[in-house]
Amino acid sequence: MIRIKTASIVLHVLFSMTLLFQMGAVLIISSTSDDLTVPIHFSIDGTADSFGTIQDYLILIGVNILVYALSVIGAKFVRKTNPQQFDFFHTELEKQKAAVKIKIFAQVLAFHFSAFVTWLIASVLRRAWNPGSDYNLDSIHILVFIGLTAGILFLGFLWIFKTRRPIR
Repeated sequence: MIRIKTASIVLHVLFSMTLLFQMGAVLIISSTSDDLTVPIHFSIDGTADSFGTIQDYLILIGVNILVYALSVIGAKFVRKTNPQQFDFFHTELEKQKAAVKIKIFAQVLAFHFSAFVTWLIASVLRRAWNPGSDYNLDSIHILVFIGLTAGILFLGFLWIFKTRRPIR
């Protein structure tokens, strides 16, 4: 149980670090360039298809905070709101372990999203400081994010459902 608490704290710290980077980058850029136009939406191939101001990234950071908060809070109450899903587990101990694993799993997914937002902001702002550069993102990075998300989901479900022990 101590390792799970440590993992949760580490994930909170990592999320906080990405959030501080995001806020710092946006605030520094917005204080040095008031009229900077940056992309605020990208197509799946990484092409910028909508533009706005740097302050629009504060909305993205707000969404990032909301996703993390809802993930952590939602995972905390998952057993109370969905008790029938926990019938899959045989004993009370298995149900408790599964609930804790779901919380960590939700934190990992939310941190993964925050890391992607951090990469996105860093990539866009780096290009914003280089006049004449395009804002297109490499589609490989988007595909890697999607692939990692699928991998996290698959491994997370395996980890959670491995909690169940066969009946003897």
